[in-house]
Amino acid sequence: MRRALVTAAAVVAGLGVATPALAVPPDPTGPVTFGTYANQVHYTGDEQSTRGWKISWEIPTMTNASQAWMAVGQWYFGFESGVYHTPGEGWWVYYYGDQDGLTGNNPDCDEAWGEGGHCRGAMENLSPGDHVTFTYQWCNASGVADLSGQYNCIWVDMHDGVGDRFLAKEYRLNQTVEMYTHEVENFGDVSPVTYPEPIIPCNAPVRMLGQQLKSPTGSWLNMTGNLWDFVNGNPAPPRAQYQYQNINTSASPATWESCSVPPPACPAAWNASTLYETGQEVGHNGHKWRARWWTYANEPGVTNAWDDLGAC
Repeated sequence: MRRALVTAAAVVAGLGVATPALAVPPDPTGPVTFGTYANQVHYTGDEQSTRGWKISWEIPTMTNASQAWMAVGQWYFGFESGVYHTPGEGWWVYYYGDQDGLTGNNPDCDEAWGEGGHCRGAMENLSPGDHVTFTYQWCNASGVADLSGQYNCIWVDMHDGVGDRFLAKEYRLNQTVEMYTHEVENFGDVSPVTYPEPIIPCNAPVRMLGQQLKSPTGSWLNMTGNLWDFVNGNPAPPRAQYQYQNINTSASPATWESCSVPPPACPAAWNASTLYETGQEVGHNGHKWRARWWTYANEPGVTNAWDDLGAC
């Protein structure tokens, strides 16, 4: 989540402002860090010419799900929704950015971050491979879709036969005009061992399964062609890197995937009995290291004789 600092007082969803009102107690073991949008995809058309947006996701696999925190979602006119993963609770639906009060929002979503919801029941305990579809529509104060409505409403389809569940509405006219996804939002802490970045294998990636936009006349249209900018917001090494793959913008609707960049092969392993010269690289404990100066018997990661170049 943009603008979001995750503190130990705000980690139930890991997304909000510090010390939000939470309906469930915060997890004191959570990371303290800014969320990072590693991958973003921005709509390049005129958002004001849309009257709604529909987007479907497939829940990814994380090989380090017992430790990693992550969100997959989207922003539309200052209103965020998506799916969120915490080690203790797995995957669940959330929304954020409802700044005009939560009255009338889905009662199965606990208040979180002061302006959002941590959703439960059929909207939690999701598994890798599950599909979830979020639908935004301009709506009126009663939460009914309205082509000239001054509000922005969100529904979610859990693909369980129930259809769209109403999530929330927000007054739209004073919000940022925007329409973009964030495929990988991660919350790796300053201690990558304690709070690692999510590892998403490329054979079980985040899958964007298709989008539709609602026209000013109320028609839903498949989104295809050259309608997006793919933005790489990856943090600097040694933090995890993510990539797009299987981008198919010629399909109707267009599809794409996101996953972790496979680490490079490690160089020869560090040896305590070898004298290394400045700039020489070694592998040690799953990372690549570069010598800062001539060094002997100084273990990478233990002494300051080495620069950590990231996982390998």
